[in-house]
Amino acid sequence: MEEIVTRQGTHTARGVRAGRVLGVLGIGVALAVAATARAADHGLIGSQLLLKDGTKKKLTTKSKDTVNIVAPSGDPTVSGGTLAVTLVNTGGSQTETFTLDAANWKASGSPVKQYKYKGPKGTPVKSVTLAFGKQLKASGAPVTLSLFGAPAIAAKVVLTIA
Repeated sequence: MEEIVTRQGTHTARGVRAGRVLGVLGIGVALAVAATARAADHGLIGSQLLLKDGTKKKLTTKSKDTVNIVAPSGDPTVSGGTLAVTLVNTGGSQTETFTLDAANWKASGSPVKQYKYKGPKGTPVKSVTLAFGKQLKASGAPVTLSLFGAPAIAAKVVLTIA
C-alpha cells in the first residue's frame, strides 16, 4: 500500500467568518510517498488548500513540487485508492475518507506519466490528478467536514494507492 500525504500547517484565518471559508495560499505542504513499510517519505511544498463550508461545500488541495512528486509503486487503475482529509481546529479533529475505485482511474503516457481519477456524478470526490514531477491536486465536495471551531486550523490530506 502506498500513501501520498499532504499536510497543511496550522494557520489562523484572519478576516474570514468562522465556519464559512478557509483559503490558504503559499503554505508548506508535506508529501510522503511510502511503501508498506513506509520506507520512502518525501516532503514537498504546497500551493493551495481551500475548504468552503455551508450549503455548497468545496475542497481543493494542490501541490506543485516538481522534484518530489514521484510515481507510486502501486497502480490505482488496478487497486484503486482512498483520499482521507483530516482537519484539526479548536473544536477538535475530524476525518473524512473517500474511496477512489480502480474503474475511475486512468493512466496517461507510455511509460505512465500521470494518473487521473474522475469521480462519478453525485460522488464527493470530483477529481484527483497525480502527475509525476509536476503536481498533485484533488477537488470535491466533502460530506461531513466542516469548519466548526475555526479560525485556527491544521489539515492533512492523504492519498493512498493500494
